[in-house]
Amino acid sequence: MLALLVICGILSSCGYLDATKQRVEERKDDGSALPDEYFNTAEATAYDQRHDSPPEYDSAGNMTSPIQSIQSATRVAQGSNEPIFTMAPKFELVNQLNEAFHEYNMTEGLSIVTFFFTHCPSICPTVSHNLLEVQNQLADKGDFQILSISVDPKRDSVARLLEYSKGYNALPGRWDFLTGDSATILTLYRKTFKLPFDESMGKMAYQAHSSKVFLVRNQTDILGFYDGTNPDEMKLLVEDALRFIE
Repeated sequence: MLALLVICGILSSCGYLDATKQRVEERKDDGSALPDEYFNTAEATAYDQRHDSPPEYDSAGNMTSPIQSIQSATRVAQGSNEPIFTMAPKFELVNQLNEAFHEYNMTEGLSIVTFFFTHCPSICPTVSHNLLEVQNQLADKGDFQILSISVDPKRDSVARLLEYSKGYNALPGRWDFLTGDSATILTLYRKTFKLPFDESMGKMAYQAHSSKVFLVRNQTDILGFYDGTNPDEMKLLVEDALRFIE
């Protein structure tokens, strides 16, 4: 199995999703994340008929251009004050301190947002480590917060998030780890932040979440998105953040 994953990582024809499918094939916790109702045919068929479905999605809930670029490309704010796109989030989650967290709890300054899960064996520890560096570099600066939203809410309880946050020295009020209702998180992931989601993987789709980190101004303006696994891109994020908060 390990050898097969290594080969997948080398061959261009074998993408991250394919490697992920192979990696989770034998996992005993298959199905512990998102419930069946978020993957049924009726839901997919009616997706584009909902009042809250943006035109960037087709009838199956898959993204179409121009938002498709978020799946692979990085867009940074460098030198620009104009948002890449705007959003109007509405949600209720809970953080690692068991405090309710709504869209209006996002700072009017800068929010640095990513999606993760605590049992992730691959990209999440790297992204969280890089976010720790971001936190340390911005800790004594202006109005900013880091939001790490779990895509595996059934396993990522408040207690589990608190334990995880301590491992990364998360500062209270600066770095919140959020969990909540699966439908809310899925909506944030797919529709608010316009990220790719492979429903063909069924309940294990959360294993193939994006490593993108978003820079959000005033709760609505997406100023840039960066590869959270790439230290150089995270340095760009810090440079952009400093430009907006200083």
